[in-house]
Amino acid sequence: MNQFFKTFTACLLALLASGLLLFFLSVGLINVLAFSLLSEEETIIPEKAVLKITGQEPISDNADINPFLSINPSSLEVIRPVAFLDILNAIERAKYDDQIKGIYLEPALTMRMSIANLEELRNALTDFKSSGKFIVSYADSYSQGVYYLASVASTIIMNPEGALDWRGLASQTLFYKETLEKLEIKPEVIRHGKYKSAIEPFTESQMSEANREQTEQMLQSIWNNILAGIGEARGIAPELLNKYASELAVKNSEKAVELKMIDRTGYRHDAEEFIKQQIGDTLLQTVSLSEYIISAVQPLQMQNKSTNRIAIVYADGEIIDGKGNAQMIGSTSFSNKLRQASEDESIKAVVVRVNSPGGSALAAESIWHEMSLLQQKKPVIVSMGSYAASGGYYISAPADVILCSPGTITGSIGVFGILFNAQDGLHNKLGIQTDVVKTNPSADIGSPFRPLSDPERQYIQQSIDQVYNTFIGHVAEGRNISVAEVDSIAQGRVWSGVDAVRIGLADGYGGLKDAIAIAADRAGITESFKTVTVTGRQGRFSQLLEALGGVSVSGINNDLMIAGYLRIKNLSEKAPVQAALWAIPIIE
Repeated sequence: MNQFFKTFTACLLALLASGLLLFFLSVGLINVLAFSLLSEEETIIPEKAVLKITGQEPISDNADINPFLSINPSSLEVIRPVAFLDILNAIERAKYDDQIKGIYLEPALTMRMSIANLEELRNALTDFKSSGKFIVSYADSYSQGVYYLASVASTIIMNPEGALDWRGLASQTLFYKETLEKLEIKPEVIRHGKYKSAIEPFTESQMSEANREQTEQMLQSIWNNILAGIGEARGIAPELLNKYASELAVKNSEKAVELKMIDRTGYRHDAEEFIKQQIGDTLLQTVSLSEYIISAVQPLQMQNKSTNRIAIVYADGEIIDGKGNAQMIGSTSFSNKLRQASEDESIKAVVVRVNSPGGSALAAESIWHEMSLLQQKKPVIVSMGSYAASGGYYISAPADVILCSPGTITGSIGVFGILFNAQDGLHNKLGIQTDVVKTNPSADIGSPFRPLSDPERQYIQQSIDQVYNTFIGHVAEGRNISVAEVDSIAQGRVWSGVDAVRIGLADGYGGLKDAIAIAADRAGITESFKTVTVTGRQGRFSQLLEALGGVSVSGINNDLMIAGYLRIKNLSEKAPVQAALWAIPIIE
């Protein structure tokens, strides 16, 4: 028997040792794989090179990318997203690079970017073209978003059998009220703000008049900006462009040429031959965007020895209580990043890039407090990306300067709470009954197995009203306007960037690079500085653990039914009081 236990113990220890060894070997393998593949060999730029931008690379607005999250665990393939700021820097670099003669834009039809990011990228291309260098765009077909980007090109070419999608903007919402009624689930909704429409999918069968009003105005202001931009670039009156969309006038490639929306038809080979003529060479040598970023941007950063730094902190995703991750803004972890930037004396100013529809009101309050403390010590500039709405605006309010794109979705200054009462559904559909023992009448307030009482509803409404009043007070303080004025433009109403500038929620138009320039000016370091990204991570091993613990649902983001299920599921797990926006239109 003793021999058995000795053998068993030895085998157990060997198995444990083997497991630990395998774990650390795996860590080392992934570590080496990720960082070796992320460090590309130096790219040699030809003397007559053309920068090729395809849009096929995955693009991340958030440069705070955990490299381990780029590894496919089944194939160990590295699928590395390109940081949006790196793209903007590369295009600016190419403008002054004598070896880069022009840009070959071949955007993928499936290229999906927010309206705000398209605007920012398009502005970078416009600035590049001001150098006198050419931009040639070719696509088999153009979606509206791709065409908006391509419209800045010197020459636009399309496949003779291709199509230019030109029909206007739309925002569609799914409503689950009747589904919940069939399941006998009753939503309990408390909100402050007549425009706060986040709860409408559960309480209505169609848009309320207030929601329809704000959505129409938001879409129209974004559409007008698109028409103006394309009209200026192509020399077509915006009224005509709008007429073409209403009449579906761009029926084929020949009509697109006739209406001057594209310059010529041809195939990819024809586009490449045309570019050869532009550079005066029989050989077309292209450099991909990824290659150029590595060859041009990184060495430039290494040469910058300045001790003055501008920190970029990315606020990306929904705002939650506690610790966040790459897709969510955690009140604790994000506040730590802000505190890190505040305490680092080499950091002279901070740019906060906000891409958030909001979330937990309490978490937003915690982050607002840290933003306020930071703003008292250093210049803080907010760069709004695709959206900075509700809680996303809440955390932006203390900034010295707020910049947005015309297509940014912002505002939604309002608060709501929602609970689901499934008592009847459980009993009538499944025969499930519940019972409860409690010391006080409202000890089980918020239970999904009973309705709210009138005193409980009043109690929650008071909490919602208090959060709303605090919210608009913060905005009034940050924007230096009266509380009454904020209330008049709040009430949960969503605004485009165009309207946000007009009503004072933002200071002007500009992208991330503009925000960095303003930060440098405010800090008095325009002559010499470098940018750094505040990650809050403590080394590669912690990054690996973060990657192993992460869950991605990106593969089902476009499935509307699953999205509806996830919305209901997530609501049941959220903080009771929310400052959030859900409807985010995408230009396609």
